[in-house]
Amino acid sequence: VGDGASVQESVLLGKGKIGRNCKVRHAILDRDVELADGFCLGYDKAADLKLVVASDLGAAKMSQGGVIVIPKGTKLGFHDSQ
Repeated sequence: VGDGASVQESVLLGKGKIGRNCKVRHAILDRDVELADGFCLGYDKAADLKLVVASDLGAAKMSQGGVIVIPKGTKLGFHDSQ
């Protein structure tokens, strides 16, 4: 977890990378998930829903309670990702 990052009410499974100044809330991140510096997850439901319906993130899910599950190996917030 990078400097200035905040992870609240979330589960991080195995190794992964949470960049500097990221904000993560109400999320389950599977192994090898990487979040770019400054990426936010779990703070904007509309943005999170876009991740769920994106074609290359078809395995991402969101519970009725708003918990987002990010599948193994997903990279978010980088120039070549969603």
